Amino acid sequence: MCGRVSSSCVFLVIILILSAQVLAQRSDEDDDVCLVRTPIIILRLHSFHSTYSSIVRLQWKAIVSFFKRQFGLLRLPRSFKSPSGFHLEKSTLICGDVESNPGPHSQVAVKFPCKQCGKAVRINQDAFLCEDCDTWAHRKCLGMSQSVFKYYLDQPLIAWTCYHCTLPQLSDSFFLGGEELSVYGGAESQNSSLHTDHVGENHLAELTQRLWHSSPKDLKIAHLNVCGVRNKLEEIRYLQQFCKFEILAITESHLDNTVLDSALDIDGMKFLRLDRKGRKGGGCVLYYAEHLKAIHRKDLYTPGLEAIWLQVKFTCTSALFAVLYRPPDDSKFFDSVRIPLEKAWLKTSNIFLLGDMNCNLSTVNYSAHGIVNKYKLQSIMDDFHMHNVITEPTRRTITSCTLIDVIITTRKELVSSAGVFPLGISDHDLIYATIHLKNKRPPPKIIRTPNYKRMDINSCLQT
Repeated sequence: MCGRVSSSCVFLVIILILSAQVLAQRSDEDDDVCLVRTPIIILRLHSFHSTYSSIVRLQWKAIVSFFKRQFGLLRLPRSFKSPSGFHLEKSTLICGDVESNPGPHSQVAVKFPCKQCGKAVRINQDAFLCEDCDTWAHRKCLGMSQSVFKYYLDQPLIAWTCYHCTLPQLSDSFFLGGEELSVYGGAESQNSSLHTDHVGENHLAELTQRLWHSSPKDLKIAHLNVCGVRNKLEEIRYLQQFCKFEILAITESHLDNTVLDSALDIDGMKFLRLDRKGRKGGGCVLYYAEHLKAIHRKDLYTPGLEAIWLQVKFTCTSALFAVLYRPPDDSKFFDSVRIPLEKAWLKTSNIFLLGDMNCNLSTVNYSAHGIVNKYKLQSIMDDFHMHNVITEPTRRTITSCTLIDVIITTRKELVSSAGVFPLGISDHDLIYATIHLKNKRPPPKIIRTPNYKRMDINSCLQT
């Protein structure tokens, strides 16, 4: 059809051109001659048109058959000995963007991967599903015996958690946020640069605001169970630099005679230490500001009792501060602590005890032995008219929430504020209190530097 249309158009164009030439060349001839020659020209053009059209049709059929053969060569069978096929070039053009060097297809993601080996957990394999993180783990990857696995199958109400989820989310730095330090809150870490000074200042800003919310003349005291002070001295120094406590009590220092006093120095502070003898662990350190008029009360020392007593004299009165630590297995502590308290209570009306009693004073107790210890401690507080100003839990784990770090005093009305603040240094939180005692303003620090205004450079060069 296309060949016929094109040949007709060419034929008409040729007729028009020849007609124009004939009329131009023979314009001066008469009409009879023109009428005779015109049919002859038309007959010649008709014969030319028929010859030309047959040639065009033959050539067009050859071209179409050629392209059909080439187009058919590009079709490939879909499989071996398959009657159907597909056009490779057409499929390539339709697919769009084509890689010049395509590689193998990526591996299909495993639907239920094992948390230990990464392989798929199949229906015929023994595996556990963690209740917290909702991930699977093979029994063989966990190293669990068949009898233990069968026990879990027989007890469907027992929930299983993986090793990662059972570990407490603790940190060795107090530069973390409050939500990240919650042990059973399950919050994930959200910052990557946690050990920078800027983040540490932001975290401690809330604590400094609490301390300075009361009068700046109030005495600031604090206690912290560090579970080993050797590798945490830098953080304690950083804490003291921002909070500026006048009294800072440390329990479970884990020190011995191999640690020198110079290794425990903090700028602007003096300290007293009491190391446990005979076995590891325990120990107390009591830091106090160097501008305080303090006396170490050695007369209140009691053998077998881990306690340090410090008498501080103020403008109009004096107060006795003590740091105490009770080991969890010490059943004689409550009888031993009565001896120095009786001596101190007769001479001093302002007594403040800071420490870890390992005795849960919260409303919930988890054992009968804890209830007995709580009753013993409360009886001592009632006998000496003392009160505990800490009301929040101070140690949090996955299964418990206890109040074992206390600040006990005979003058509760002098305490303007008290609370608990998580630091992350250990599994115990920091407890603090501000006491309405007229704290003497520390003397200004005098720094001596050489004066170079009158220095003679020439005389210095000559010498």
